[in-house]
Amino acid sequence: MKLKLLLLVLFVTVTTFGQNWSQVGTTQFTNFASDAVIATDPSTGDPYVAIVEPLSSSKISVKKFDGTNWVSQGTLVGENAINIALAINPVNNQPVVAYRDTTDSTLYAYTFDGTAWSLIMNYNVTLKNHKVQIQFNAAGDMRFSGHESNDRLVVVEKKMSGPITKYTTPKYYGTENKFDFNAFNKYYIANRVYQSRSEWEIHKISVDRYGITDFTIRPRSYGGGTEITLKNISGISDNDFVAAFDVSARYNSTTGITEPANEVVIYNNTTEVKRIGAVNEIVQFRKNFVNNQLYVMYAEKNSADIAFQSYNSITDSWSNLPATSIDSNSSANFFINMAIDKIDGSIYVVYLDGSKASVKKFSIIKPANQPIIYVDKNSPNVNGNGSSWTNANPSLQSALQNITSLTEEIWVAKGTYYASTTDRSESFNIISNNNLKLYGGFDGSETSISERDISSNPTILSGDLNNDDSGALAFNNTTMAENTYNIVKVSAEDVLLDGFTITNANANGSTQNEQEGSAITLLPTVKNFVLNNSIISNNINQRAGSIKSIDPSANVSILFSNSIFKNNLAAFANALYSRTLSGKILNFTSVNMLYDSNIIDNVNGSGVFWFRNDQGACTVNAKFINDTFVNNTGNRVPSAGNDLPVITVGQTKGVIKTDISNSIFWNNTDGNGNIVPALGRNGNDAYPDITNMLVSNSLDSDGFSKVTYKQNIITSDPLFTSATDFSLKANSPAINMGDNSKVPADINADILGNTRIFDTTVDLGAYEFGASAVAGLSDINKIAFSVYPNPTVNVLNIKLNEDIKLAEIYNLQGQKVLFSKLKTINTSKLSTGIYLLKITTIDNNIGLKRFVKE
Repeated sequence: MKLKLLLLVLFVTVTTFGQNWSQVGTTQFTNFASDAVIATDPSTGDPYVAIVEPLSSSKISVKKFDGTNWVSQGTLVGENAINIALAINPVNNQPVVAYRDTTDSTLYAYTFDGTAWSLIMNYNVTLKNHKVQIQFNAAGDMRFSGHESNDRLVVVEKKMSGPITKYTTPKYYGTENKFDFNAFNKYYIANRVYQSRSEWEIHKISVDRYGITDFTIRPRSYGGGTEITLKNISGISDNDFVAAFDVSARYNSTTGITEPANEVVIYNNTTEVKRIGAVNEIVQFRKNFVNNQLYVMYAEKNSADIAFQSYNSITDSWSNLPATSIDSNSSANFFINMAIDKIDGSIYVVYLDGSKASVKKFSIIKPANQPIIYVDKNSPNVNGNGSSWTNANPSLQSALQNITSLTEEIWVAKGTYYASTTDRSESFNIISNNNLKLYGGFDGSETSISERDISSNPTILSGDLNNDDSGALAFNNTTMAENTYNIVKVSAEDVLLDGFTITNANANGSTQNEQEGSAITLLPTVKNFVLNNSIISNNINQRAGSIKSIDPSANVSILFSNSIFKNNLAAFANALYSRTLSGKILNFTSVNMLYDSNIIDNVNGSGVFWFRNDQGACTVNAKFINDTFVNNTGNRVPSAGNDLPVITVGQTKGVIKTDISNSIFWNNTDGNGNIVPALGRNGNDAYPDITNMLVSNSLDSDGFSKVTYKQNIITSDPLFTSATDFSLKANSPAINMGDNSKVPADINADILGNTRIFDTTVDLGAYEFGASAVAGLSDINKIAFSVYPNPTVNVLNIKLNEDIKLAEIYNLQGQKVLFSKLKTINTSKLSTGIYLLKITTIDNNIGLKRFVKE
């Protein structure tokens, strides 16, 4: 497989996400509506809505969606309805509506048998102006909840065949207390403990044993006080997650005003999990039993638009759903209610749209519970779950959010992918902790990773949300103003990224995290990260680190291999910004890498790399093997205490060890065009011990001036093929000048995927000269032999213990120019240049050797 990253051409296309909100039927399909609720049939998934029609004596209209239209279910039912509820009986699939009658505040319930509505009960219980809710058990028995006028919570049970039973809480709950009857036997209650002050608790209780509380949450207060205020509550039926709307008074240090918190606060049992800025006291929190994720609905604090977030317990992560485009401030009487279908997991909302009701739907993708997940933005199946290429998930974001316990790899087809279409703060979050491997570069037909052709099928993770980037890379480039802050965030312990181009991020946000790690942010939980066969390009960091790893919580290993960092901009530490905590170890290796035309633009800037040790007894082991650093610029002049090197070591504590081998540093300059050191210190940081700064078999025009322990150093021009092609010319002094023992045992190819060690000795830099597929000779098993004299003028002698069957000479264009069956070959008629000699012995062993004709 030839990766040929050097030839990769970057391009950007428009993406289409597979998951979006869609209108269900026509908009405003009802008469005037004062309230509405929605439910789905547990056996078919069909959605139903119940609407209160204020111009028809507040009777209830129930409609079912038939796939095209909303169809009325019988005539209007009830009268003087408020606080309505709707549910579908799982036994007979009949819709049931319940409500409080405004004339006498009693509870009414009706059911529809497909032909007509019939009264289930008119129970003589006086209810307050709180929502009514319905729950069923598997036998079809019904329970209706409400809030009695005597301040007790009540559940009225009507069996499929049998008497009516009333359950009442022994505890009194005032009018301001909210509840959520979310399962046949469970309540969540937001309870104001003391009426004299706003001290609240959240209880989870069982209907059948009202005297017992499953657990109690005591929400934290602000400013050290005890007063809080909860306005709404919603919880998950089969676990202990619950959300409440908090309007507690809180001092805003920015405005200097005490104002309502206006937050949705989420708990898991007694542990506070998350707070979300919100308005209008809207919160619903439900579980999706298809993908086992939790979904919270609220009105976004700044825009008042209805928004959703989902929680994945496998990855322990929260994700934003696409925008609903529903404005909760569109009407003073706005209402919205949600339901999640248990058949396909679709999320439905019914809401006030003008003066009538409309319904929208979000189709979730049920994750494929298998080792490999397939992603293709051009998937023919917009709801594909990633089980195969033909059923590929069209959204990488969705695939990452729906990882299961079996997921080991994600294969991503060619195309451009965005973490969001509008939100700069959104990232591709890699959170799974099961050694996840992400591979790009597929055309969508492969059955093995080795079949990829990355250069022909670029998989691009782009931050250019408007697809309009132009002009030179600069901090003030306005065409990048909307670009993503951090394209990829990794918190999983062990991750491989292989075959991706990560480009066009702009980390210029208001926080430090939004000013660093533009391409990839490695969070402190990461223990092992590998970047392979990838390109990091055209990213801006207001501070540092196209890739950053700051303060990992454990020992961490980072490997960059066979990849390119090109044309990135930062104030310091352009490629990697790292700092290690006391007692921790960072093992970093860069092998077969090209670092080209990266820019540091800051008067106090460090180099392309900054290994920073100022946190105690920590250790950094950094190795650079067969790398090429070329045309990188630091727009400042070295000064006392700052060498402005390409690789910066800053040691005030702990130990930093750097080892550079088989590498090329060429034309790396300061702001005045002067060559800068390859390796040195930053600011007033001390140099590491000179015995910990090692360089061998490498090329640098500055001769590694800041390094004491160095050997086999070349300072002459490496003779690259061209100004943009950093492979070596035939007469390059870097050819065969490396140390084979420095090449890691698992590295057998150079940056282009060609043989890493060719002609017995490895070259310097990322590219191996003469190792490409010349006349089909690249994949043979070679034998050892020698030739002399080399260079030769007239005669080339072959020294080999075996007899040869054939000797063939090729030029560097792959053309065979001469052959012989003898061990002595007349080369006098060959033109001056470099040639490849292939010999085949009588035992069909094959060997290759390069020689020079003068």
